[in-house]
Amino acid sequence: MDSPIQQKAIRFKHFVVKEVNFIISSSPTNLPAETIHINISVDVVFFENDVKNYTVNLIAEVESASAGFKLRVVSNSLFESEDPITPEFMDSDMARVSSPAIAFPFLRSFINTLTTNAGIPPLVLPAFNFTKPELTKPRKETP
Repeated sequence: MDSPIQQKAIRFKHFVVKEVNFIISSSPTNLPAETIHINISVDVVFFENDVKNYTVNLIAEVESASAGFKLRVVSNSLFESEDPITPEFMDSDMARVSSPAIAFPFLRSFINTLTTNAGIPPLVLPAFNFTKPELTKPRKETP
């Protein structure tokens, strides 16, 4: 019988919004759900020179042509591993599924607050399924 893979301790360190592009061409009184198009992109990045940290980059693109609304938010979440990150961890559900799922509520809250403070109806992103394998393909880069 195979032994279960021992999961190392992972810690969420911080969330930062790197870019916001927000266009309102009219003053929408509502954002009808049927006219809103939402696209969430995920990029999990491991660093060659930093073996204990990795980032989850989330990009949310939201558009409603009928309401004259367009929003693009790029965020970055930093995670820290107790032990050096292994290739097995890079391909694990913790890296590809759980880490983006941990970061997503921060992005969701930011977008809700931004739209509320902008004086338009608040936008609440729906729950998102990060288990689709084509969404999160880990990669390495030099910081």
